[in-house]
Amino acid sequence: MRFSTNVEEVLREVCLMELVTSTLTICLLEYYCMTEWENSDAVAILTYFILLVAFSFNILIFCYIGELLVDQYSKISSAAYDVNWYDLSGTKAVDLVMIITMSHYPPKLTAGKFVDLSINTFGVVLKTSVVYLNLLRTVTE
Repeated sequence: MRFSTNVEEVLREVCLMELVTSTLTICLLEYYCMTEWENSDAVAILTYFILLVAFSFNILIFCYIGELLVDQYSKISSAAYDVNWYDLSGTKAVDLVMIITMSHYPPKLTAGKFVDLSINTFGVVLKTSVVYLNLLRTVTE
């Protein structure tokens, strides 16, 4: 738990900046892909599309690591629950209950303590970039 807390403290600001800049960059790359599609420039479309996939994959990695952390803590809870706790002595059973209780509230990787990093957050980032894309298209037309 100490390691995951230290990692979260170190990466908190980095993840926030990565999340915000990647959302805006993905939006711009989507816009550039659309404008180059109208210009029929295949090389530019391919370049922007590769960058779009790279930035999306970058955010996916951060969110997937956050999801794995929460999943591992739920596995700890399940493993502790499957132990024959009724055969243990009183103090060991209480310790086991504490482990189960602590694993119900896992430490989460966050982006600046604003957003938990999970697969759901990855979907939100992609949706937000499309919303910004529609706003950008409305403003530029």
